[in-house]
Amino acid sequence: MFSAAVGAQPDTACALLAPETRQELEDSSGPCPQGIADADLPDAGRVITVEVYGQDAMVRLEHDTMFLALFGSGWRVTAAGCTPQEQDRPFSCGLKGA
Repeated sequence: MFSAAVGAQPDTACALLAPETRQELEDSSGPCPQGIADADLPDAGRVITVEVYGQDAMVRLEHDTMFLALFGSGWRVTAAGCTPQEQDRPFSCGLKGA
């Protein structure tokens, strides 16, 4: 839902961001709807796998990897536009919280 909303419904995509991720985006790019449009996130494609680790999750899609966290209001995106780096290195993400 998040990936589909990025281009067509940026307000909806913004509502699906974790608070720190949204704040980081707005601090660096201005209002969330414009910032998310300017983030140049990939067209994610279909879901390949979902791995849940307690209150965190990693969603691997055809053209993206996203990270989520569970909040009182449900699952929220903490990072998107992520690509793996060398072994034992963290993902590099185009959109992430502080």
